[in-house]
Amino acid sequence: IDWRLPFIITGVLSFIALFENIFAFRGLTFQTSSNLSKVRRILLSRDLLLLTCAMLGINAAYYVGTQFSVSFAENYLHFSPVLAGIISSLILFGAVVGGPLGGWLSDRTRNRRIFLILTGIIVSVAVSLFAIRNSVLIWFAAFIFGVSFSMSYSNSYAFSTEIEGTDVEYAPLAIAFLNGSGMADGSLAAPLFALAIVSAGYSYAWIGLA
Repeated sequence: IDWRLPFIITGVLSFIALFENIFAFRGLTFQTSSNLSKVRRILLSRDLLLLTCAMLGINAAYYVGTQFSVSFAENYLHFSPVLAGIISSLILFGAVVGGPLGGWLSDRTRNRRIFLILTGIIVSVAVSLFAIRNSVLIWFAAFIFGVSFSMSYSNSYAFSTEIEGTDVEYAPLAIAFLNGSGMADGSLAAPLFALAIVSAGYSYAWIGLA
């Protein structure tokens, strides 16, 4: 149905989500005052900075995976646009599954550091499987990649709110710092990955990312 209509549909769905959020948050009040010393203490927290560094590789893998999986599937695996899109959607669908699952498991293990390490290893293994030219394996890797990334991220969000000195009203600041750092990391990882593709090819680029 061409390119324009899907964009229109996406725009309409975004407006529906906007009005749904306006309705859902109606009547809620938020504290707007802030203590600059507490803000400074949170942003300069050693634990938050270490957590942010720990998530750099996982963030890079996610942004590269979601941005390049379609072109990889089309140009390297010679998939049709429909099948290439399915690979990308499997990453996102896996993330939908992994978010609540990761939060549930993380709360029960009570060792968020170990959980972060384990999910990071799974992300790395899933990304490395993209280097193997096997369609079924890549579909599986895309889903597991999404699950493990989201499990790791939900755990890191919970971790950031439990850092010593982070009061409840300042927890969104810690999460925002973690999330913003991940976006900055992803914006740098994407062009570096593109350079790796040009110089060494997709397989080595995926292995390097892993």
